[in-house]
Amino acid sequence: MRKLLPVLAMVALASGVSRSSDAQLPPIAGIDGHICAFASIQSAINAASTNGTIYVALNGNTIRTEQLTINGKTLTIQPASTTCTGFATIGNLVVDGGAQSRASAGVLDVVNGNVTIRRMTLRNGVSQGSGGILRVTGTAALPASVTLTEGASLLHGTATRGGGAAVGASASLTLAAGATVLDNVARGPGGHGGAIAVFDGGKLVVEGASIGNDKYPNRAETTDGTEARGHGISVEGDATTAELRAGATVSFNGPLAATTTTSRGGGIYVAGGVVTLAGASSVVSNRATVSPAVHIDRGKLLTRGTIASPVVVANNDAERASASIRLTGGAAALERTILRANRSGGAPDSVGVQVVAAGVDPKKACSGTAQYGANEIVYETWQCMVPKLAPIIQSPVSPTPIPLP
Repeated sequence: MRKLLPVLAMVALASGVSRSSDAQLPPIAGIDGHICAFASIQSAINAASTNGTIYVALNGNTIRTEQLTINGKTLTIQPASTTCTGFATIGNLVVDGGAQSRASAGVLDVVNGNVTIRRMTLRNGVSQGSGGILRVTGTAALPASVTLTEGASLLHGTATRGGGAAVGASASLTLAAGATVLDNVARGPGGHGGAIAVFDGGKLVVEGASIGNDKYPNRAETTDGTEARGHGISVEGDATTAELRAGATVSFNGPLAATTTTSRGGGIYVAGGVVTLAGASSVVSNRATVSPAVHIDRGKLLTRGTIASPVVVANNDAERASASIRLTGGAAALERTILRANRSGGAPDSVGVQVVAAGVDPKKACSGTAQYGANEIVYETWQCMVPKLAPIIQSPVSPTPIPLP
């Protein structure tokens, strides 16, 4: 037995299961502004008390290769000076998942915790299930939340659902101004939510952040011949909500060229719950087989534009003939929403919003006030509903419908 002890110690050091393994590496993380004392971000997370702040040393552009888990704690993670004693405002901190597949989130898994990520990029994650970069899950007793702020980014993630992020039951994700979700892919049987998948009562709030851009679109792909849904965002489940606030943009999501995978909802796919687009939010330049801007299978779409700050849906491109906003179920209520320069099967989209359901006359399924111009439709107040649904429930913050100017 005495001869085995050195061997066991070597195994423990190699596997990283012992704190002594960290002791062999220089410290790169600290807690609450104290000097660096931990050789990995995860070891600092494990040692931190709830409501603590993890400082990760930054020296110019720094990459840390780790896969992180936070369970039941409220923490902030942010870049720091080389000594971990102050917040760093210059340089780039990257936490890289190393493209190593795991059952949970590819880079950061938050369970029953509340986490704020400041000025960091989380990238190169692969999940066998949901959340290629980030997964947020909670319980009714212990809800979970994540906020990405001050330029935080989710980049290059892959999962079956939620290539960038997955937000499940009793959980929320907030993208503050300046945050980005770029170049993520939901790939697998029934790929949903290339950038973000929200489901089972989860909540998404996008505040002046960008989901996709012209260089790094998000996309959904399937491997079983079914239809991909929501290259940008997918929202599924009756109690699920997604809200785009002023300045939020869902743009350039979808395949860059024609693909054998058919898809619906280039920008947003809705299958339950409520999606709200506030004034000065936009869904632009997305691409899908049909419904290049928004597709509703069930649930509700509410837009809340004003004369000064309309909702803009523009330059979206459907590979086949299709309205930019398409309903096969559910309902939509639009206020001061501009549809401009969208494309339908290679031609201008002159329909805008349309109900496509068996036995339903699309001309009778929608009503309201709209102005039609050259390659532009301005919906002042407009409602569409697939029959046999309850009346649309207006948002509690909805303004009084705006009359024609």
